[in-house]
Amino acid sequence: MTPPAPDRSVHALTIYLSHVRLEVSTDLPEVARGLRAVWRSAARPVVPTSRSEAMCTRSSHMGVEILLNDRLVATTRQPADVLPLLETALYQALREWHAQAGLTLLHAACVTRDDRAWIFMGPSGAGKSTLARAAVERGYSYATDELTVSDGRQVWGIERAIQFDVVPVDATLPAWLAQVDVSSYPLRAFRHGGTLPLESVPPPQLLNEPAPVAHARCVVIARADSCKLTRLDPLHTLQALHEASLGCSLGAVSALTAAHSAWALAWNDPAAALDLLEAQAD
Repeated sequence: MTPPAPDRSVHALTIYLSHVRLEVSTDLPEVARGLRAVWRSAARPVVPTSRSEAMCTRSSHMGVEILLNDRLVATTRQPADVLPLLETALYQALREWHAQAGLTLLHAACVTRDDRAWIFMGPSGAGKSTLARAAVERGYSYATDELTVSDGRQVWGIERAIQFDVVPVDATLPAWLAQVDVSSYPLRAFRHGGTLPLESVPPPQLLNEPAPVAHARCVVIARADSCKLTRLDPLHTLQALHEASLGCSLGAVSALTAAHSAWALAWNDPAAALDLLEAQAD
């Protein structure tokens, strides 16, 4: 029997990243599947768009080329590396696009409830995604688990699937990861391969419009043996914002620093951590 011909049709995806409308096209079905798994939450704008960009993959004698507005940004002969390389180029471009627009981009998660935004800052592994997921399960609106944006007046996020640490493909996942997608984003990690666990947020819980900066609360998080919440003074809040910054405007950072209250949260249980934060919100 003759094997089926490879799928060379073009798969297109439109995503909205703050003020940027991005068209992505690829003739690689597995890349299209991974992109949709990560970015389906960004299928509609949260703020008005003012910029249009385009990315694509293209097969050549060199392997697979990744282009941003017809400019070559990466090449690979490893099919499994196309999606990670495309996303790496995308995240680098995001920093430039936001800086050029005078927007502050933070390495931070953001969830909202009752017009109040909670911004979780901390290094990789501090638990931003875990706390964002717990908040969504509690009924919060989801803005982002990774990239929070502010113009000094409002706060919103780069909406993507919640992402967790890469795991081996043959690993037995813990019960709390039992429902996540571990098939859409394969990686050449570990001896027998790895995968990036993804969890899509239900559309009704996606943030529909930015939250006022005046109602934002900055929370610097760290894993610990127990849960403890302490207030942060403006100087340490400013320090944390600069450490989380991937490009910022002074006005936006000043507005977030002055946003009434900020906290340092040591945590070991996401539900208990949210209980502490909600007690301060009341």
